[in-house]
Amino acid sequence: MLPIYLQLYPSRLWIGDLCRGSLDDGPLHLNEPHTWRSPSGAPYDYREELNVGVTIEHTGYYLSWLSAFFFGPAKTIRGFSSCLLPNKQTTPEESLTVSTPDFAVACITYESGVVARLTCGLVAPYTHVMKIVGDTGVLSVNECWNFTAGVYLDRYSQFKFKAERFPITKAFPFLARVTDRSSRLYPSVRKASLKNRYSRYRMDFARGIVELANAITEKRRPRLPVNFCLHVNEISTEIQSPPSTPYQVKTTFEPLEPLDDAALKELIGAGW
Repeated sequence: MLPIYLQLYPSRLWIGDLCRGSLDDGPLHLNEPHTWRSPSGAPYDYREELNVGVTIEHTGYYLSWLSAFFFGPAKTIRGFSSCLLPNKQTTPEESLTVSTPDFAVACITYESGVVARLTCGLVAPYTHVMKIVGDTGVLSVNECWNFTAGVYLDRYSQFKFKAERFPITKAFPFLARVTDRSSRLYPSVRKASLKNRYSRYRMDFARGIVELANAITEKRRPRLPVNFCLHVNEISTEIQSPPSTPYQVKTTFEPLEPLDDAALKELIGAGW
């Protein structure tokens, strides 16, 4: 497997060849989704969410990042999906019968040589962790739906190898991190408050629409061009209904243009 060089910050290079992501939301139907409301007061359409399937709804969050992280286009997919809970009792009066998968797992090989393992479901306990595993350490984000969440860099060390195997550090993972000098919070482009950094959800779903509108107005290529979006959609579709043999991805895209720190700060905004 060929490692890739991932430039995460000016003048800093880090080698990585494996990415692991988990997008499990727990049993959504038991979490009273009929009571959820948006800030505008609109009800959450949980019936549509369950019928479309968590794979189509959620894998794009990670798949778009994986391809944009200089991993490039995907080459092959080996997937598995299943509907583990076909009868979902959302309320005492309502039981939904669905057949779309509520659990999916895939191993994706990218043309760069990176291999990603992605799980997505509505059964396993909640976790939105992403880890990029390299030759000398691990980059991790604990909540992928919070765009201001901290990025941790944990370099391999003899202390870490020993500490992570003790029951107390498994029960309290922060102990190994705060006592290990090789572990640190990666410097962010724009500093976020502790409240924002540890929020559960901080996503602006209109940002993509605004970017597309600006690209049309400015007569330029969108930051996420159509070939890139088509590529991500093909991968998510094949993860939801995987063939019995490894799937050869048919679409591709040109590398995305990275933004410098000044452009990133302007894109993020001062109040982020």
